[in-house]
Amino acid sequence: MEEITTAKKMSQEQAFAWFDRLAPVRPEELTGIWRGTEIATGHPMDGLLGAIGWFGKEIRSQEEVHPLLFAGNRGKTFSGNPGLMPLTALISAPRLLIKMLFAVASPFIHTKKGRGRLCIREYRGKNTTVMQYDQKPILDAFVRIDDHSILGVSDMKWTRQTGYFFTLTKVSMD
Repeated sequence: MEEITTAKKMSQEQAFAWFDRLAPVRPEELTGIWRGTEIATGHPMDGLLGAIGWFGKEIRSQEEVHPLLFAGNRGKTFSGNPGLMPLTALISAPRLLIKMLFAVASPFIHTKKGRGRLCIREYRGKNTTVMQYDQKPILDAFVRIDDHSILGVSDMKWTRQTGYFFTLTKVSMD
């Protein structure tokens, strides 16, 4: 199990099989700040969030969720507004170009408002916590790896046949 927990690359089939083996998680268990790590699975978004300094997610309550936290200056994080990010247009762009564009655009996507919420929803045959983005057709489904780690999969309307996988590790109870 340790090699799967620390994997940075696996196939879509392996990632979904891992997701299917893990236990559901409840919304109240996700409160806090979570450090994210992408898992390369051949999804069109592989490497995109990493290129722009994705830190993870912040969940303040079931109704106040910050789906995209980014690493900012001097070790501070900031919440980005997913509604202002043209994800479908960025998917095929070179990651270095995306990194440069994000450096210029990041001050304009800051938000203090939560841009998602949590609910229990059936995903792949189990009732688990799902994050619904307010402004994008994206659902992030979560399952428990252990007491401090979660496996997430983004189900995006425009890439329904594949999942964008990541792990989250709790870094704060704030």
